[in-house]
Amino acid sequence: MPTQKDDLLQYLNEAREAVLWKLTGLDEYSARRPMTPTGTNLLGLVKHLTSGELTYFARTFDRPSPDLGYLDTVDAWENGDMWARADEPRDEIVDRYRRVAAHSDAIVTALPLDTVGRVPHWPAERAGTTLHHVVVRMIGETHRHAGQADIVRETLDGVVGYRADSDSLPSDDRAWWTRYVESVESAARRRPPDPASPSGLRRGGAAPPRSRAFRGTRSPVPVGRARQVARLTRERNDDVEQLEHPRRDRRGHPTIHEITSAAFDTAAEADLVDALRAYPHWIPELSVVTTDEAGTVVGHALLTRCHIGDTAALCLAPCAVLPRYQRTGAGSAAIRAGLDRARERGERYVVVLGHPSYYPRFGFGRASEHGIRLSVEVPDDALMALSLDGRGGRRARRTDPGRRRVSMQAAR
Repeated sequence: MPTQKDDLLQYLNEAREAVLWKLTGLDEYSARRPMTPTGTNLLGLVKHLTSGELTYFARTFDRPSPDLGYLDTVDAWENGDMWARADEPRDEIVDRYRRVAAHSDAIVTALPLDTVGRVPHWPAERAGTTLHHVVVRMIGETHRHAGQADIVRETLDGVVGYRADSDSLPSDDRAWWTRYVESVESAARRRPPDPASPSGLRRGGAAPPRSRAFRGTRSPVPVGRARQVARLTRERNDDVEQLEHPRRDRRGHPTIHEITSAAFDTAAEADLVDALRAYPHWIPELSVVTTDEAGTVVGHALLTRCHIGDTAALCLAPCAVLPRYQRTGAGSAAIRAGLDRARERGERYVVVLGHPSYYPRFGFGRASEHGIRLSVEVPDDALMALSLDGRGGRRARRTDPGRRRVSMQAAR
């Protein structure tokens, strides 16, 4: 019969392993990259949990660990236990967490659960607490961060599940999940809005107040410069499925990931395309590539589903062109083809966050003129919108303010 300690340690160790499993199979950048406006990242979660166990077990019960000096190291950096520095090896971070976890388990095994310790950073009048309280606290803390790791990993590459040997999911069929997500989305949109609720996209006015506002900004990225001229002949959407893979396809074309990586200073935009592709509402025909006269794929434009209030719309981004083909019309050809296909599908609106001197050529105008705003701060002229019911997608029509309520739901 398991003892009380056995049960507590089992649940604590299950959460620890769930967090570490989320790092399996990721490259260095994906394991470290911030995935939320507050910087949540996988290796940072491991570091944070390491600090927590050292503080609540080793320090609280005066059972020194060889790794206690780690706490002084992270204190030397701003929010230092929530992110991994470039000179910190991943294996070192993971190995330290395992050592500290084993030390914590040894403390739990050696001491009675009613042993009283003092948490060093709590107010003196309530710093005293029992080992039982600390174990329960760390179970809750670790499972909470395991949940964050779940979401971060699914956002990164679509990998989901509780453990490597048991995902605890009702189905592994992608079509089932698409139907499920659509039904959840539909139910959420059929619910009448609460006027007092904060919203992600709003009609006019300022963003809703928050207790702590973490506002991300995204500077528009100008199109790169290149001198070589190429003739763009056609979009090749029939090739997109093969071009999604991270290696070159069998015809030798660069993949979409390679094109996007080459077009930007970091891999963030390429990784964004990968993450959007895993989204259940991915629209394959709105992922468009352009080729040069030899048939080599040189550019890519992407439109994905978003919502403006209760109205379905599309978001244009990212758009990328191989550097030597920039300023040849490759990007424009892909964007125009994408907008034409969106119009053929019966789509009505497109929004884009980009360079205000580039996108108006496609008919985009300031989104604020249509009452569309974001809850994060961006330059007013960088957020643009387009109505697709004009001829050729070249004229944006202002929507009737009385016909649309722009509120709720940030772009996906």
